[in-house]
Amino acid sequence: AISTNRTWNKSGSPYLVTGDVTVSNQSVLTVDPGVEVRFMTPSDLSTGDDQSSGQDQNRSELRITDGSGLVAKGSAEEPIMFTSNASSPKAGDWYGIYVNNSKKIDIDHISIKYSNQGFYFHNIQGNVLDTVKVKNSSFSDLSGSGINNSRYEGFRVNFLFKGNVFENVSGRLNFDRTYFTNGNKLQFIDNDFGNTGIWVENRDQQRPDIILEGNDNLSHIDFRSVNDVESKGNRLSAYYYAEGYG
Repeated sequence: AISTNRTWNKSGSPYLVTGDVTVSNQSVLTVDPGVEVRFMTPSDLSTGDDQSSGQDQNRSELRITDGSGLVAKGSAEEPIMFTSNASSPKAGDWYGIYVNNSKKIDIDHISIKYSNQGFYFHNIQGNVLDTVKVKNSSFSDLSGSGINNSRYEGFRVNFLFKGNVFENVSGRLNFDRTYFTNGNKLQFIDNDFGNTGIWVENRDQQRPDIILEGNDNLSHIDFRSVNDVESKGNRLSAYYYAEGYG
């Protein structure tokens, strides 16, 4: 467990996660460029989570909770890697990065591979001044979604998803039955969705604005009970549905 500010630096890399690493007490985990974080995986003889806890009791995960934060900003030359520790890795080897009531998420040039989820958000509270940022990152060989928000929970901050790539990701980018706030902006800009889609279903009377610009390889877009949608320069292979906006 991490309950004070902590930095994972390149000299300590690779970091091996054998259970669940939980960041709490409003502390911030900073991951430096070039760091590799490897997660234990389930096998026939053992569990991939030696604590048998978290969202998946059989898979290891990184948990950002209790108003804490994750700042993982690599570079094109030195990306940050979150991946399986298996000698023959496969999709779903580890759970992913779970974020509960934590709005300080600042991601740039990371790679998430062989997990179930990329980021799983739960009860994100804040206001129109707060932004969760995921930029210039890759999500590959995931058995679930790259971005997923827990059903019937809030996501009351802005969201910037820019310059990211999905490859062999099973699930869509998903804000299913989510509670938003007036003035929230969900921005999806210059991403390659790898033939997956975007689903945003708002369950609050307050409605978010959506900016959708320059995205490629979108299989579908489905926006429900949102406010304004600004869309241009997207390449879409299937359908585009938007309800309750304007």
